[in-house]
Amino acid sequence: FCRKLCEYGDGNKCAACDEKQENKCLSCNSGFKLIKNGTCIKIDNSFIAVYNVTSSSENVKIFRYIAGICLHFHPIELSDFEAFINGNKIELNFCNNNQYFCYKFQNIGFFEIKISIKKDLSTLSYFFYECEELVYVNFNEAFDPSNILNAESMFEGCISLQGVNMSSFNTSLISRL
Repeated sequence: FCRKLCEYGDGNKCAACDEKQENKCLSCNSGFKLIKNGTCIKIDNSFIAVYNVTSSSENVKIFRYIAGICLHFHPIELSDFEAFINGNKIELNFCNNNQYFCYKFQNIGFFEIKISIKKDLSTLSYFFYECEELVYVNFNEAFDPSNILNAESMFEGCISLQGVNMSSFNTSLISRL
């Protein structure tokens, strides 16, 4: 009986539902994340980062290639990420001695880049280190930080950073902030 309530309106997303409140999930099946209103949403490990580009045709640091000391065991490759501007995929490249993923902008101004992580990362340590054009980051509620154990110095040296939305993060799992 309970299973039927969970299926109403949202397919097979719920693993367990609240018997007192119709259609409210208590837990979700694999690939879904429970949000505050009791709904299971599909995990989407992407986030929005806004950059203020002040000089065109320059490689702008988008994020670090080596995000923390632990990643040498699990190297990050260009293929582990996708980046989009206005829904159009952009090609990132390496810069600064292959330590950063960069993008060569043709215009100046504010740019919103959707960055999609296609690999489970255990750390975001130094992820945006010295990304001087970074203005804002929004990790939406579909972002799943459950494997992130370290976010130390994630925004160190981001001199233009004005705000970060990390409300989807359960920081109790992160050992170093």
